[in-house]
Amino acid sequence: MRAGGSPRPRLAVYWASACGGCQAAFLDLGEDLLALEERFEIVLFPLLVDFTEDDLEALSPGDIDLCLVSGGMRNDHDLRVAGRLRELSRFMVALGACAHLGSVLGLANTGTVEELLEAVYGPGGPVPRGSTTAGGEVLSLPESLPRIRPLGEVMPVDFVIPGCPPERRTLAAALGLLEAVARGEMEAPPRGSVLGASDVALCEECPRERPTGPLETLRRLHEVDPVPDRCLLDQGLLCLGPATRGGCGAVCIEAGAGCRGCYGPLEGVSDQGARMLGALVALGGPRSFEEVAAGEEAEALADSVADPVGSLYRFSFAASLLDRLVPGKEGTS
Repeated sequence: MRAGGSPRPRLAVYWASACGGCQAAFLDLGEDLLALEERFEIVLFPLLVDFTEDDLEALSPGDIDLCLVSGGMRNDHDLRVAGRLRELSRFMVALGACAHLGSVLGLANTGTVEELLEAVYGPGGPVPRGSTTAGGEVLSLPESLPRIRPLGEVMPVDFVIPGCPPERRTLAAALGLLEAVARGEMEAPPRGSVLGASDVALCEECPRERPTGPLETLRRLHEVDPVPDRCLLDQGLLCLGPATRGGCGAVCIEAGAGCRGCYGPLEGVSDQGARMLGALVALGGPRSFEEVAAGEEAEALADSVADPVGSLYRFSFAASLLDRLVPGKEGTS
């Protein structure tokens, strides 16, 4: 371990299959971003510094202290580079919802790769895949994996920084803790710890009043003019606050939009969507589950959820129990 006051921890930040929002979240650090190079020796950071993957081949295991990987594992290139970074790094961190849970990309797991390509390029259309020769040089595209996988599903991950993207307060707090760990100034949290977030549901930090219920139906945002201080669920707007880890500051809720779950489930919850379904049942009134399941109210409430998979599993489908149950998919377990 590095002693306090020793040379800067060596930092790598890599971008796998993702939109790039987690990388751009560093720009939201403001003045803290300007101090990043004073705090860390940057080994790899494509957004800020001109490094290539060839530079990784010159490194040896342990040459990277902290490696933050954003994006899901969509293809063999993602796996290869992330695997190499794992070999080189003392601590690997899943940065953002894609690396943590699969995120929006993970909704592609509702079908097969072939179905996805056909939807994008049309039946019989030219699909860009495999290798070709141009100007005497062989050009090849990465091969898609059967399903998108969170980083921690394919290799050991030490810590997680949640969010889509992580809020500034989350990223700043996590970087401060990771710096102290890499310098040997504090003991590392348990493997798998979620950094920069809270251990309670988002409802605990929500500025709105608690729901009074009962919830009878859900409506779309364009159908409602939300009352500022009243719980969004009470107003018939879907909000995943009861099933989502806090720490983001409830910024979406304060803006009048329900939480969509990007900070992921609470500790010990294996399926975020199922947890939210349980919350909706509870909000339906003080009845037993059997009474709710047998009643017309439950059917009407279920029918009012627009796009159930996209709404309840927008960020967590690839990490859910439901993902393993999709029939006819190669690579499911």
